[in-house]
Amino acid sequence: MRISESLLFAPGIRFIDLDINGNTLPDQFEIRLRAFYLEPAALLAASSNAFASGLILLGCIDALSRFDSENDKVERRFKEWVKKNLRSFHDEEFADHLYKQFRNGLVHEARIKEGGEFNLEQDAVVQRNSLSLSINPMLLYDEVSEALSNFVQQLKDSSDLLDEFSKRLRSEFSVELADVEYLLLNSHNHSMEPWKYTRIIDGPEIRASLPGVGV
Repeated sequence: MRISESLLFAPGIRFIDLDINGNTLPDQFEIRLRAFYLEPAALLAASSNAFASGLILLGCIDALSRFDSENDKVERRFKEWVKKNLRSFHDEEFADHLYKQFRNGLVHEARIKEGGEFNLEQDAVVQRNSLSLSINPMLLYDEVSEALSNFVQQLKDSSDLLDEFSKRLRSEFSVELADVEYLLLNSHNHSMEPWKYTRIIDGPEIRASLPGVGV
């Protein structure tokens, strides 16, 4: 998201401020997912826009499964992640329906497939209907929010997990981070051409090593 001259990783956090190798990276990631995904999803559900709310929540689940799994197969990592992290989807059948009917249908076809539906009035996160599953997006929000908090805490508790997460984040945002590095290096050497810089992303360490460039 760009505001004026700043490309934002999250509200109030420019890519140039991203602590890519530091201990505040998990908090920055949480701010991103809450501000860009979870909070809008909750607002939409509260205003009875269940369809849009559910779509955004599924996008958030996709992102979490991407950064919390080394599996490159989208379906496998999505279903493994929801079974592990969402209490209402431990069941293989429910995880399969969430991926195939809800996630794939909403993302690719602007519909929930094979009889799946959203229902803001039901008391359970997910329940069977006559054809498939019915999901309450507002209650699903609670479980995804909790899963995000747990993931962030795991990153803070394990340096190994944080290192792997940082590598994955750098890979996913390689274009944005390379652009940041070029701007930082170019501020030190205005004669440098864009194709002559080395794409080694070291976050705040780059800024600290350049004369006249603040951290």
